[in-house]
This record gives sequence, structure tokens and C-alpha cells, in this order.
Amino acid sequence: MKRGDFFVIILALILVVWVSAGAIEKGKSAADSNTAIINCRGEQYIYSLNKDQTITIEGNIGRSVLEIKDGVIYFTESPCRDHICENMGQAGPATGIHFIACLPNDVVVFVDGEADENAAVDY
Repeated sequence: MKRGDFFVIILALILVVWVSAGAIEKGKSAADSNTAIINCRGEQYIYSLNKDQTITIEGNIGRSVLEIKDGVIYFTESPCRDHICENMGQAGPATGIHFIACLPNDVVVFVDGEADENAAVDY
């Protein structure tokens, strides 16, 4: 990895943290419980985790596809090289994961909500 590559990665991480902080604040006031807040290319989209659906988002390098099913959201397709986002798992109140992202495609997902205390969790 070249010195310039390292600089670009650091800048990208700073940008993600900065955008994320604003998204969390906006999302808390705009979203009701159990929602997914998706930020991509300066736009924000809010989806209920209570409705199963497929979401297609056009990012910086192509199309990312997310699936909302049974109260969780996860990446099913993304144009990034390593597909780390597809292996991040399912985000949702019941899973304890509240953030997933495809950084190369600039798709960042936050989950807002609380787990149902009667929900079963398998480990």
C-alpha cells in the first residue's frame, strides 16, 4: 500500500465518522423505533424494520442491495471488491449489531430501536 492510499483511507474513515454522527442525531428525531437509517452520497433514507423488503441503493461505484427481513437488515449484493459488507452480518435490535456499511460504495446503515425482551436469541 502506498502512502497516498493510506491518506485516502484515513480521510474516508474521518468522513464516515463525521457523516455518521450527524446521521445518528437526525435519525433519532426522524425515526420511530426499529428503523434502518441508510446514508449514501449525502442522501438519507429511513426504512421500517417491521416490513420485509428489498432495497437497492446506487452508491459511488455501483448498486448495493440490502434486504430487510424478520426485523433485521443486511447486504445481499454490493459492487465492492472484497464484499466485506456482505459478510458483516445482520443488523437489528435483536442482533445487537447497529451499524453495517459498504465504505467503497459509500453506503452506511444505522439501526435504531430496542430488542423485544421476549425475543429468543440463538448463539
